[in-house]
Amino acid sequence: MALKTLVIIPAGEEKIWDWDTNLDKNRHVRAKDAYTGRLAERCREYCEIFYEEDYVILSPRFGFLLPNEEIPDYSAKTFAESGLEYDTIEINAESDGLLNYERVVFLGSQKLHTEYIDVVSKLFSDKWVEFPLLDSENTEAMLGRLIDAITRDSPLRFNRIKLEYIDIKGLFSKFNHKIPLENGEHISIVTAPNGYGKTTILRLLRAVFVGNIKEIRDIPFSSAEIGFYTEEENSTERRVLTIEKSQDKPKGRKLPGKEMWSLHFKTCSAGKTLEYTVNPDNYSEDETSWELSRIIPPIPVKFISAQRLWQNSESGEKREDDLLTSHIPGAKRTYELTILNHSDDIKKRIQAMLNDYAASTQQLDATYPSRYMKLCYEMAEGLLPPAETIIQSLSNIRLEQKKLKKLGFLSHEPAKGEIFEIDEDEIKDETGVLAALTLYIEDTEKKYLIFSDLEKKIDLLIRIINALFLNLSFEIRADRGFYFTVGDSERIKPERLSSGEQNQLVMYYDLIFFTDPGTLVLIDEPEISLHIVWQRQYLDYIKKITDITGSEFIIATHSPQLIHTNWDYTVDLSEGHGDD
Repeated sequence: MALKTLVIIPAGEEKIWDWDTNLDKNRHVRAKDAYTGRLAERCREYCEIFYEEDYVILSPRFGFLLPNEEIPDYSAKTFAESGLEYDTIEINAESDGLLNYERVVFLGSQKLHTEYIDVVSKLFSDKWVEFPLLDSENTEAMLGRLIDAITRDSPLRFNRIKLEYIDIKGLFSKFNHKIPLENGEHISIVTAPNGYGKTTILRLLRAVFVGNIKEIRDIPFSSAEIGFYTEEENSTERRVLTIEKSQDKPKGRKLPGKEMWSLHFKTCSAGKTLEYTVNPDNYSEDETSWELSRIIPPIPVKFISAQRLWQNSESGEKREDDLLTSHIPGAKRTYELTILNHSDDIKKRIQAMLNDYAASTQQLDATYPSRYMKLCYEMAEGLLPPAETIIQSLSNIRLEQKKLKKLGFLSHEPAKGEIFEIDEDEIKDETGVLAALTLYIEDTEKKYLIFSDLEKKIDLLIRIINALFLNLSFEIRADRGFYFTVGDSERIKPERLSSGEQNQLVMYYDLIFFTDPGTLVLIDEPEISLHIVWQRQYLDYIKKITDITGSEFIIATHSPQLIHTNWDYTVDLSEGHGDD
């Protein structure tokens, strides 16, 4: 059972009454059909795929609206303008049962939806709240993230809760390990010879955050304490989760073939304590899932083992006893070579972006005449932009077009001299020309933002793989996905790469394209299948990945070559335990 999640969509300014002139302004329309902007429609599509029964629309006029709730037209664009008070919104949320959810997601950005974010943050201050589009620059950037999530078949995450330490006692009835996990670099390395519990600690962390009671029960330890912190605007909130295991025999039925057990979970934060004990007498999937969701922070977790070349996409990363795991991607695919799956995945992602890019172009083209005339009138009043600024912006666009073409997003870039070789003296006093070029620049920059997140990821993957595969040239193409060549022309199919090369491509693709901000990435012995030279480069690439994904890494290894010069990130589990 997944964490019970409510998704909130911001009501857009564009409504069905604006374009359907035959529709009476007083006629009531279902809320999910009333808002017709591209962002509103894409948010609705996203919700109906991932959270069909669990989304609402937040309107500055009516507060929270259920999708099938009917509303008339209205003019207010802000909460302040409508006069809607917070107390009314709170009553509205309570009557609709919205305060019963454990986790809340708001699909809006700080730049465009400040009022909405303030309302959501205040109303759900005692819930786990995420803002996966918070830092988006404009509507196109938000659309890009939503489209990519829909295409990859996995909802967006944006976790701000970070691990500070884990203190585990009685591991294998032998070891006590306290591991600091916050060093400012988003990377922690756990090292020790075999037998000290490196992999087991990673397994325990995964089991905790997906709520896998069976695995927590079966891992040999007596207690664990995990410290967290969340950086707010003006403060840092800290939280401690403790797990205590008991082999006592409470009264009641006994699981066949299993000794009696109990697990006690407790979390403390800002003077508030929540706790829950689970044992065979009180275990039920629904109740245990709900209780754990109140106590265990909803940190997305990814466990990467040594076996990466093949995947059974029907099961993905979810396991049968994971109580807190949400939607798992790729449910329709069969057992297949992962490198081919990823090659197909990137083709679909690029094509989805291109489809929405075309829609954005059509929308801007439709309003171009009116915007052009308005800008001409404004410029006629003396508001002319500097010609040198126009020339520089055109030059920047030219560079961006070259990059987008190289990365597979554009099939054509203007030839040299088509538009970009313009002399300042030719345009500095030409109102009509300046207006046309200004709108061209604004529209182009706006449209290209839809590619921004995916563009950064593709660029990083290409740079990493071309640095690793010295005798191959790697590209990503919209029509072919992964594209390798030897020399000038000979093509190599991805599945013909060596197992070591495939392992590298699969691992880096997964880390870059399937890891959302704040994800806890647990990697067990990444040195397997890595040449010594690749091992020494590994952490440099992980740092670059954290820069664009915002993920946190805990890596278990006993390879000095992989650690290389990064010993400041390491915790040696063997220290203080003598020679075992």
